Amino acid sequence: MRKGFNPYKDKKIEQSDYFHQVIVPVYIPKLEGYLRDGLTILKYCLESLLSTSHSQTYFTIVNNGSCGEVADYLVDLKCKEQIHELIYTTSIGKINAVLKGIVGYSFSLVTITDADVLFLNDWQKETYKVFNFFPKAVAVCPTPSPRSYKTYTSNIYWDYFFSKNVFYKL
Repeated sequence: MRKGFNPYKDKKIEQSDYFHQVIVPVYIPKLEGYLRDGLTILKYCLESLLSTSHSQTYFTIVNNGSCGEVADYLVDLKCKEQIHELIYTTSIGKINAVLKGIVGYSFSLVTITDADVLFLNDWQKETYKVFNFFPKAVAVCPTPSPRSYKTYTSNIYWDYFFSKNVFYKL
């Protein structure tokens, strides 16, 4: 049993300079078959993410049961301080892996991405434009999803139902 007073008990947590968190769940259990190029694709993904993100971005990678080569690469990124947080889990599914990355933080913006997405210059700036232009927006999806235009958008339908500001085209 410890004796004395815990010096960290009442210590205030300092305000973070980060306001945008990016969470990348990674599940590459083997480098064969469909996943044979998984590590190479992951490297492209993370290199593009790291090189196009601003300095107030907090990077969380969730290793969700990947093979040794992938785990070694992620540890190397953490050791080189290219990513801020590396979480280990064992095949708990994408949603649960993402939840592990979110818990305990309070960032203004959170980006959840797959481990095979390439990021272009100014992706954050363009994302912020969407949130500024559509104040009631909850999420931004950079890929077209024609059948999901009605999902979770009812909050703006009543405001703009007869307006020319809302339209849909394929």
